[in-house]
Amino acid sequence: MHKLCIDIFCRVIFICLALIWDSPGAQAQDVTLVSRDGSVSLSGDLLSFDGEYYRLSTIYGVLTVDGSGVNCSGPGCPDLENFVAELRISGQHDVSLLLVQNLLVAFAAENDLVSQVESTAPELRAITLIDEGSGKIVARWALARRVDSEAFDDLLEARADIALVHRQITENENERFMQAELGDLSRPHRNTQIALLPYVPMIAPENPVSRLSRSQLQQIYRGEILRWAELGGPDAPIFLHLLRGDSFPTAQFTQADAPEAAVFHQSYQDLQEAVILDPFALALAPSPNVSGVKALPLAGSCGFDLHATRQNVKTKDYPLTTSIFGYVTDRKLPKHAQRFFDFLTSDKAAEVVRGAGYVDLLPEEVGIDNQGQRLINAIRASKAESAIEDLHRVADVLGNYRRVTLSFRFETGSSRLDFASELNAKSFAKALEAGDYDGKELLIAGFSDGEGAAESNLKISRERAETVKAAILNFAQTLETDQTELQVEGFGEALPMACDDTDWGRQANRRVEIWVR
Repeated sequence: MHKLCIDIFCRVIFICLALIWDSPGAQAQDVTLVSRDGSVSLSGDLLSFDGEYYRLSTIYGVLTVDGSGVNCSGPGCPDLENFVAELRISGQHDVSLLLVQNLLVAFAAENDLVSQVESTAPELRAITLIDEGSGKIVARWALARRVDSEAFDDLLEARADIALVHRQITENENERFMQAELGDLSRPHRNTQIALLPYVPMIAPENPVSRLSRSQLQQIYRGEILRWAELGGPDAPIFLHLLRGDSFPTAQFTQADAPEAAVFHQSYQDLQEAVILDPFALALAPSPNVSGVKALPLAGSCGFDLHATRQNVKTKDYPLTTSIFGYVTDRKLPKHAQRFFDFLTSDKAAEVVRGAGYVDLLPEEVGIDNQGQRLINAIRASKAESAIEDLHRVADVLGNYRRVTLSFRFETGSSRLDFASELNAKSFAKALEAGDYDGKELLIAGFSDGEGAAESNLKISRERAETVKAAILNFAQTLETDQTELQVEGFGEALPMACDDTDWGRQANRRVEIWVR
């Protein structure tokens, strides 16, 4: 009976959540907070209560008040005895919302809570967390499906506690948050990487095409390549399948540019099934689990093939990789939301990410003997005798090291680390402080593209490695100098990851890596 009542109650609340989701002021009601000694009172509209703090809209602006020091009176006051935190996430398509659902279930298990998934509808999911001992509902999460820009809007307007997106916040979007005095969301403590997600060209298993280049994909999207015969396949039209409202990892692929004949799908499962059934289908889709379809590598004009392996995705060597980010504002998060946001960076969360078929962010170590494809690519790209000598030096220096699956790259035309690399520097600094690499030698290795003189490229690659070292040490404030040895080396253009004939290829080759022994 108790469980039945909870089930009925949860469903009623779920319907209410769906009705009020787009009405940020719908729950605001008049309250008056009075200090325990009765000397101070404050009136306003109650915006939220997280079990510890009241958040009020007052004549003085939006104020946060510690609930332990006040009594509440008025129609908007919460039931302190049976309080339930109503929490909201706005996020990208059903693939990512399913991942967050799995993370919430794991978070509940870690905190002696029972989780109940009340709805699995694509547009809105509801998950209830119940205290294992008392049987009381302590929190209810609503997960609403939004495209990235809408998720940021929800966060700005307090319709969401966390925004789940597939890209970094833009300067214009961030300016809106700062103008609203909600903080600088580009700062590391306002965002976190949850997982990595490769976008993979997928075709039907019987299609004989074995590889596609980024250029060919762009031509397909622009309607310049219309038939498989132009790619070495059957003389049949290319039918493009897309996930509706998806955000691609690069502006070079946009749904606005897609051919009119493109077929859009509401869910990843529907898209994948359509590709399996259509022998002339092509999808460039987020790929947490590729099964039943043929996943194609990305080919370069100079002979490089890049596969969406876990290691290539982690190092961002696979070009069509996006990060799934969580963003929060300076608003005080309800305690369950804050705990969940902190949980997202835990080792347990990484296990959930990997178990769901995504790529987690935990560093791995890869020996040079497992870097065969990279060495083959480097040999193919080597034309001058000096390039072979550089490869010998790479083998001599790195032969006894293992590569850590973290890469660092720089903003275009700048010596400043890009957004993802700053997060990598912070993550690695945290690992150093935790003693994960105590007693080990670390080599920070810089690489360049093949443009310009080799001597100049060697110098630039070392300077980039020094920049990464400085960034790591800046984050590792408590690191003792004798804990870990950090060496720096530059290898110039010796070990390219991609062809130098495109902007992306040159950018991919301008990188810094960490090697350990």
